[in-house]
Amino acid sequence: MNLRYFFLLLLFLLFKQHMNAQAENPHGMGISIGGVYLSDDEKIAPGLQLEYEYHFSIGQTAYFYWFAVENVFTHERHISFATGFGFDIFENFSLNIGPGLVMHGEKLMFSAVLGLERPYCLGRFSLGPVMEIAYIGNRGDHSHYMLGLNIGYSFSNNETRIMH
Repeated sequence: MNLRYFFLLLLFLLFKQHMNAQAENPHGMGISIGGVYLSDDEKIAPGLQLEYEYHFSIGQTAYFYWFAVENVFTHERHISFATGFGFDIFENFSLNIGPGLVMHGEKLMFSAVLGLERPYCLGRFSLGPVMEIAYIGNRGDHSHYMLGLNIGYSFSNNETRIMH
């Protein structure tokens, strides 16, 4: 089975499992679309990222765990998998960081991912700009930079818990 279809199926099953969410359900999903600058190719390509988030708090501080799959549409296969943690750095600006894997052509490489988002809440939905930097250290100076739009959905009935 193509790996891409496997992850789309996994995300669909997660979505279906949480459709009957309780009022305090901390789960959310999102999709980001945008332009991705690839430093080694020195070009911009379209990118699509699917993400899952689990929100929790420690004391008064809200955090979230995330998992994302990203596909950059280039002449070579460029698929990224990343996971990590995030938090609000100030009112509705969230910062996330974590490790990842990048499949570029036939090579599998490790990466470090840093993202910044500013979601605007629209009920259970959120919409806002997203910026992401992924540095692939074992490939010299390869990195990619994404600038785009994120659309999120929170399974919580609590409108204060939004998808970042």
